[in-house]
Amino acid sequence: MQHLSILQLQQYPVATLISLKAINFITNEVKPIKPIFTIEYEKFIPYLKHINANGFNIYFLPDYQILQQYKFIDFLLDDIKQEQIKQLESDNLHVLYVLETSKSNYQAIMRFTINSKIDKEMYLKINRYLVSKYAADKASIGTAHYFRLAGYTNRKEKHKNEKGLYPFVKIQVAGKINENLNDIIAQLPPDPPKQIIQIGNANGNCERYIATIYERELHNYQDKSQLDYRVACSALKKGFDTESIAQAIRNYSPDLQQRHKYTEDYIQRTIRNARQNFF
Repeated sequence: MQHLSILQLQQYPVATLISLKAINFITNEVKPIKPIFTIEYEKFIPYLKHINANGFNIYFLPDYQILQQYKFIDFLLDDIKQEQIKQLESDNLHVLYVLETSKSNYQAIMRFTINSKIDKEMYLKINRYLVSKYAADKASIGTAHYFRLAGYTNRKEKHKNEKGLYPFVKIQVAGKINENLNDIIAQLPPDPPKQIIQIGNANGNCERYIATIYERELHNYQDKSQLDYRVACSALKKGFDTESIAQAIRNYSPDLQQRHKYTEDYIQRTIRNARQNFF
């Protein structure tokens, strides 16, 4: 029987370069795997199944630049529900495929045709707009954000059932491609006026700085509170003020309200502890 991940990889040209990564959220061990082309993927399945059975979550990332050579680009909406997927269709936006990563939790991959290359700054603007509009995970954005491979188990402990089993990541392929990226770009909010950023003074770049850290480091942390602390330390070291840091953590820390009932107390305590590290 064909492994489900092959169905997922078939949505990409055979010459697409992909990066694979395996993460054990109990031990915090990360196993990076050398980049390969999709046509080479099948021979890696036995190894990936083996490490998945031994506690590792399996992720992959298609090369952003290579996809653009084929005149399309993909966006991820992470941690969404069926309601948001239905809303996409109501708004005349379609999914290429949907991953059910655990019970009633989904990742939707959207593909748009392009006439010219999209740089990373514009990509982030579009990604943030879609994530905000459809209430997806604000930390799961950007061209370097890995997402799950179908057919492997989600090894996060919170998803283990009463029998001690983990859910398999499922896939539903719609195969639909959007041709209205220019309509999305036209809806983007205008850029704020550019400011001269001075250390310890203006904080116009604080959210962008913190969002980048969450985007880059999210999958390297099992304990998201440790990541919040690292974000606070880095932002204080850059000279950003407390309120700007707090606002950015509110906006980009993943599952913040679910993890911490008293969110505001937690944010202030995290920044206070980080400040003690420097002062």
